[in-house]
Amino acid sequence: MGIDAEYGAMVTAARVTSANYDAMKRFCLWFWERQSARFDKIDLPAEHRPDAVLRSFEQKSMAIAREGVRQGIGDIIEQTQDLGVEDVAPIDAALAAQGLPTLSQIRLQFWSKIAGIMKRESVRTEAEYYALRNVVECMPDADQSKAWSLLGDFESRKAS
Repeated sequence: MGIDAEYGAMVTAARVTSANYDAMKRFCLWFWERQSARFDKIDLPAEHRPDAVLRSFEQKSMAIAREGVRQGIGDIIEQTQDLGVEDVAPIDAALAAQGLPTLSQIRLQFWSKIAGIMKRESVRTEAEYYALRNVVECMPDADQSKAWSLLGDFESRKAS
């Protein structure tokens, strides 16, 4: 599969579906549980915490629950966008140890910025550089070489 087809499919797959809902939900809950101290500091009632809200959504409509998980994933990606490879590695290891998708895998699947860079075949900004650099090791082998090349091109332009 070529780069355009692979990353075009990636953008399409960047949804929470009936098939991937459980894994995406567990991924979000893992992050939310690790941030629960924040909820205590702001005195967030139990029924307003993410896990309780999500259960309420599931009772009303699975479509609403899937959208809630998708938005949660977007929030997690945004909150962790500045984490480098060395910071993401222990998070990935902890998630993988529980059989959950890793943060790197989720970033690769849901971060449309990566798809745009690969399709355009150019890294334009430092933000794009770090976004791509943070997921390159999770890419399929066939695409890693292209990503490394794009990263190298950007580094060369910056050095000039």
